[in-house]
Amino acid sequence: MALNGDLTTEDRETLLQAAAKRIQKIANDLLLKNTERIASEYNILPIIEQIIAEKKLQANSNIIFIFEKNFAENELLAVVEPTELGRILSNLIDNSLQSLNESSSILVRIKKQNNFAYIEVEDKGRGIPKSVLPMIGIKGFSHGKSGNGLGLYHALTTIETWGGKMEISSTENVGTKVSIEMNSHA
Repeated sequence: MALNGDLTTEDRETLLQAAAKRIQKIANDLLLKNTERIASEYNILPIIEQIIAEKKLQANSNIIFIFEKNFAENELLAVVEPTELGRILSNLIDNSLQSLNESSSILVRIKKQNNFAYIEVEDKGRGIPKSVLPMIGIKGFSHGKSGNGLGLYHALTTIETWGGKMEISSTENVGTKVSIEMNSHA
């Protein structure tokens, strides 16, 4: 299944089935939220590609998804919990989609450098006002039209438990970039 081009009916069905399984895993994780989730080193490339494909299917056809990586291999190892990484990336792309005009683009860039794996989600949307930016990621604070202020808080705290970090930069009326750095031993 290619990330560029039109999807066949079979591709759409496969994506919808994978999305339903991912949502079921999230629901199960929420039911078992008191159990400890252990992050290990995983190949995160298939997780990222799956989420992008799902979001392309959900998004307005005028939204262009751009996917870039700075390596030739079909593997990017990082210390994560795969279901949570999918949930975080899905939320970040949803946030970008909510900030866009009717036709725009979202760039998802992944890199590996030294002992780190990086994911960047960048949009050309409304951006976040400078006065609001310091509050982004605080539990319960939401800047979007919908939301409860838990998505970015969850992303920040989860990534920190993996030994990584997340940064958000934004310029009003220009766009927003979320950068995630995660440990990789490869």
